[in-house]
Amino acid sequence: VSRAFPFSFYSSPATSHRGVMDYFDIDEILSQQEGVPCEITRELAKYGHLDPLKKEESLMPGTKLALPLWLVSSMQQQGLCKLDPRPPKSLDRAMVRCIEAGAQVLSLPEWCAHFFAFGLQYASLSSSLDIKRALLKAFQHRYSWILDLAASAMHNDVSDEIRKLETFERRLFEETAGVHKSAMRWEDGSARPEMALAILHARKRKAEA
Repeated sequence: VSRAFPFSFYSSPATSHRGVMDYFDIDEILSQQEGVPCEITRELAKYGHLDPLKKEESLMPGTKLALPLWLVSSMQQQGLCKLDPRPPKSLDRAMVRCIEAGAQVLSLPEWCAHFFAFGLQYASLSSSLDIKRALLKAFQHRYSWILDLAASAMHNDVSDEIRKLETFERRLFEETAGVHKSAMRWEDGSARPEMALAILHARKRKAEA
């Protein structure tokens, strides 16, 4: 007689690529909602609703489906499922070939809105060196391009290129563009009074301390 295995989806939360999940980072939370192919290894009573293709009340061993990354991580640690050998579509061989052909031309949001955050977490979960190498290569190729894009944005319309950036890259672009704007304001003198005032306030706080 098959017995359902008691467990908690929340007893072992998914961790980030840094080893600790940041519950206050909305982008990190969203990155862990991406689906990951897996196979159920023990009967899970009353969780059949997780598989929309079937109508059984329970998930049975051998059932293959895609579940959110945070859930697969928790279940795998409890011996309730195992990763499917096939990676998610956003990290499969076709994507690796696209990266090798030219990472800069890729519109990453079309593959995954949180491509790098999700990719790093999945690579750690699956211990896939190939995916880690592909992610590193993609970032190396796109990093200098994003820096150039931020500089170009001071004088040109780069909205089409910005649409190709995933969440982390957009942060990098916005911060770099902000640095360029501050540098230009400093060069034309408009930022110097603000800087001088900030220095005076800092000296005043130090004297009062």
